[in-house]
Amino acid sequence: HFLLMRELVPLLLKTAETTNKPSRFVALSSVAAAHSTMSKEPANIDFDDLNWEKREYNEGVAYGASKLANYLHAKEAAKLYPADKLISTSVHPGWVQSNLDVHAFKKMFGDGFFGKVASDAVRNVFKLKGDMISPVDGAQTTLHCLLEDASSMQSGAFYSQFGIYRDPKAAAGGWPLEEGLPNSNVTEDMPTKLWVESEKLVGIK
Repeated sequence: HFLLMRELVPLLLKTAETTNKPSRFVALSSVAAAHSTMSKEPANIDFDDLNWEKREYNEGVAYGASKLANYLHAKEAAKLYPADKLISTSVHPGWVQSNLDVHAFKKMFGDGFFGKVASDAVRNVFKLKGDMISPVDGAQTTLHCLLEDASSMQSGAFYSQFGIYRDPKAAAGGWPLEEGLPNSNVTEDMPTKLWVESEKLVGIK
């Protein structure tokens, strides 16, 4: 994601100059980047072990870290590129019904007949509760960030569908979420630090 965005930036900035309208960069983040009801701790970035070479791999923790990285990426992009040329945002699209959960349910229940029955039952409970939404509903936050009038957008902001946040003030979501990403691990210097490390990892600097 980081390298692709960096390669596209010259074209995005040129397009903004040609059209006299800012281009858009939307990073797909998640409630997992914050502190969700399904995680013990808020997501974090281990700068001493970005590629999980020193720790035992944990899918859930790694997923949260990757989504936090996307959020931080958009935050730093908003500092580096003027909003009249590039509007950078990150989004939580909601818990969207997709094939992504198949892997998690398979690990929990197995892939046999009873495992599939259990997976379908759990999925239906989440849908009935309103926690899980359709792909059409899940696309709305991203479409808002891409199509809303530029004057109404906040570069660097976090736009969220409702979500399973531990912070009740964030649960209803917001375009953007007024308090920002509810994650106590995020520090002011973290976006810049991750940007610099990312440049090293992809060989830009």
